Amino acid sequence: GSETVVEIARQATAVLVVHDDDVTGRDFRLRRSADEPLPTVLVPVDFGPATGAALRWIRTLAATGPLDLHLLHALPTVATLARAALRGRAPADLADEAAARLRALVPEDHAGRWTCSVEWGSPAEVIVTYADRLGPDLVVIGQHTPTPWRQLASGDTTRAVLHRAWCPVLVVPGGGATQPG
Repeated sequence: GSETVVEIARQATAVLVVHDDDVTGRDFRLRRSADEPLPTVLVPVDFGPATGAALRWIRTLAATGPLDLHLLHALPTVATLARAALRGRAPADLADEAAARLRALVPEDHAGRWTCSVEWGSPAEVIVTYADRLGPDLVVIGQHTPTPWRQLASGDTTRAVLHRAWCPVLVVPGGGATQPG
């Protein structure tokens, strides 16, 4: 229920949420035999502290075996276009800049093995829609420290993804309170 999601979002340690209604019918596991496809992992990126925490977890997971990794950044349409207009910048420039920032997050030894995507829209909607298309085995999402202002200004993307994603979701607190390993 809604209260459970709120409690998950407030945890000081990473929490793995596995939904009972996973439409794929697959068992959750990241280690696969050589004849199976690589596990697909989606990591939404907002370039804040929560992203750094999620990427630390991803690097640890990737060290245990190969993964099909996808980094996704959502450019919120109204806010981003307003900022671009104030700065005299074209929307395409903002998307190109975000794509370059995503590529910069990929470790050198993984260059070309991580997919980086930028899409326009509400972050929660973009993440869930992308996940529906991709069919990941796992979404790893960083959780910002909840503040009343953040929730009022942008809503709670992590909470929305937890409610709407059909696949397992690893929620990683952005404050760096815990480290994988």
